[in-house]
Amino acid sequence: MQGKVLILILGATGSGKSTSSCYLLKAPLTKKDSKFGEKIIELNENKVKGSLEQYPKIGQSLGTSETIYTQGYEIHFKNETTEAVLCDCPGFHDTRGIEYNLCTNFSISQTIKQAKSVNAILLTIPYNAFLIERGNCALSAFEDLIELVPSFTEDENILNSIFILITKVDDPINSKKSFMNRINQYINEVNEAVNRSLQENQEKFYQKDEAKRKKGIWEQISKLNAMDHIFFVNVMEISERNAILKKVGDCSPIDKKLFNSNLLTSDMKTKFIKNLEESAHTWAKIIIPNFLIKIPEAIKELESQISYKREQIDRNNEYIIEYTKEINELAPNKENHQEIDCEDKNRSIEDLTNNIIKCEENKNQSEESGEKIGNLEIKSEEEIKSEEKIENPETKSEEKIENPETKSKKIENLEKKLKSLNEASYYLTSIIEKFKENKNQSESSIKEREDKIEELNRGWSKIPQFFFSQLAQNEKLIVNLKNSDRHEICKIIGKVTNYKIYSKIQYDGPAKDFEGKIYHYCEIGKDYRILLDANNKTYLNSDKLEGNFKYSDNKTYTCYKENCKTAVISGENFEIFFDERIFRDGIWTVVTNWKLNSNIPWFELNVLKKNSIHHKSQIINLKSELKKENKNLSNIKKNIERYEKDLKKIQEESENLNKELDLHIRIDICNKNIKIYNEEIEDIEKKVKELKKKNFHFALVIKDEIKNLKHLNELCHIINEFDENIRKENVFNETKFFIECYKQNFNLLETKINEELQEYQEIVYSEDDPY
Repeated sequence: MQGKVLILILGATGSGKSTSSCYLLKAPLTKKDSKFGEKIIELNENKVKGSLEQYPKIGQSLGTSETIYTQGYEIHFKNETTEAVLCDCPGFHDTRGIEYNLCTNFSISQTIKQAKSVNAILLTIPYNAFLIERGNCALSAFEDLIELVPSFTEDENILNSIFILITKVDDPINSKKSFMNRINQYINEVNEAVNRSLQENQEKFYQKDEAKRKKGIWEQISKLNAMDHIFFVNVMEISERNAILKKVGDCSPIDKKLFNSNLLTSDMKTKFIKNLEESAHTWAKIIIPNFLIKIPEAIKELESQISYKREQIDRNNEYIIEYTKEINELAPNKENHQEIDCEDKNRSIEDLTNNIIKCEENKNQSEESGEKIGNLEIKSEEEIKSEEKIENPETKSEEKIENPETKSKKIENLEKKLKSLNEASYYLTSIIEKFKENKNQSESSIKEREDKIEELNRGWSKIPQFFFSQLAQNEKLIVNLKNSDRHEICKIIGKVTNYKIYSKIQYDGPAKDFEGKIYHYCEIGKDYRILLDANNKTYLNSDKLEGNFKYSDNKTYTCYKENCKTAVISGENFEIFFDERIFRDGIWTVVTNWKLNSNIPWFELNVLKKNSIHHKSQIINLKSELKKENKNLSNIKKNIERYEKDLKKIQEESENLNKELDLHIRIDICNKNIKIYNEEIEDIEKKVKELKKKNFHFALVIKDEIKNLKHLNELCHIINEFDENIRKENVFNETKFFIECYKQNFNLLETKINEELQEYQEIVYSEDDPY
């Protein structure tokens, strides 16, 4: 604007200066409803030919000026050959404070000083300002004009270059008609107020001066109206605009001496310099460095941290894959969990543990009941295979690697299984030791029976081979007296063969198939009675033994209690056959009864006569017992071998489970690390997002203030030449630093602004974003 002919548009903030400037510059304008339901004027950007910067920016704020520094726009008049500039000046009384008002005064003052001439002043006043508070708002606008041109109320010639643009008029035609009536009314009211105050109190001279000042302004307004220098602006009316441009174009320059050269008082100058210093400092040392350097570097550092943490996540995921592979390799044949058995692959660890506990319970029960170790139930391989297998539902599904969320549960399950395996291992070790004890006892029992057989084979007390004592149903019963020279030891009566008593006697077949009776002759002495139970004094056939009793031959015998001794007999499916040999020879006849589908008979007597040709011990088959002991021993050895194999497999499984547990714990740690890294990444991403938003907002502010930034640069150049004393103040260093910063970064700043706005627009305006 230096050396140009200026047309100044002045007015309070929100009075319509920028809208009026656009109107006079022939900008395409449009009316629309604001968010408050008011009719507002906006620049129709779709119809603008060329750059938007050729027109002022129209603000909609009531108290905040969109213009901070005076901005010039070329304007052409039909009758004007010189180049004129329409100056959209900052608004008076900006609500943002004294700093903005200082900028307004300084900007207007510098604009006038640099101009070739000022040909006209257009003062914008909203129509409503004349209607409220007795027109005081309109008077305030003229007071700002008087401050700029003090001779306004005294020099009528200056009125030739002063115009009033009344804005925001709903009904321009009717408003024009009533306008002067209202002005004249205000003049009359002022005159009456002056006269009244003088009559009431002669000492209130200040009221008289105030009234005269108001009267002078109203009279000047009346004169401007008479000169057709007051226009009611309708932005949609082209003819009105042409009339304004014609009037303004015909104006002569206002003598620059008439303008107030002291818009900035000493106090205002100090405040202005301070404000300028703060502005230069804010831009050069806060906004620009943060926008171009500090925030981008902080974002870069945070993104570097995110990259590092993502690398750690990838590394932990690789570990998880590696550990999972190792887990799968631990049990290549693992189906339905790992099943353990010697020959039977369907027995699970749980089945094995249950069987061990069952064996342990059976053994304890056997020991408590006083049974022999050899009678402990030991299952053969065939019996185990024939047993119904217990189905474990957990073995039906293939083992899978759990999701990270359930990994702790998986570890808990593994720990339970490991505990179960350790218990099974303990039980197996215990039962193996028991079996080894049983083995030693069985071997001792076998040795004892072998010695007894050898003894019997050497002496007179050789016992016939009865294989029926305590046999299983399908085991053989052999009664063979063929080679015996003592036929009176026993006799057989049955359905097995034709025979003669005391002649060739023989039976060879399953014990369960023999049906009949075997008579056993046992010599214990004449004076013995036989009890069924040593603890129960119940004698066999006591009615016969203790008194006169009859036998089959109808002979009567007498037995005296005091002369009798006691013998105990035990067994199953036997009876005592009474005949005269009991009292004659002391030989008792024990009859074993053999029936189909019945338990195998057996018996034993605890007292036998020494050196008797008859039985001297229990009727039992030593060779059969030896065979049973050997079979039992074989089963014990097989069970030991089987359980040792099971123990080995359990130990191997425990080792594998320990490895698997360790791997799952590592996987769990990796998953926890991943979770922590993801949470940290989420927090860092929030910080990055906030920084990007902050930089985006910086970009918005800078873009919005880019023109003012240019003006600030110009202002800093000017202020350094404004007063030589300024070089001694700190503002000189701040403005100098700002000028250098502006020079180095302005081009980069414009490029960076566009990049930021384009890059971060989606982030800032996403649906879930609070901004």
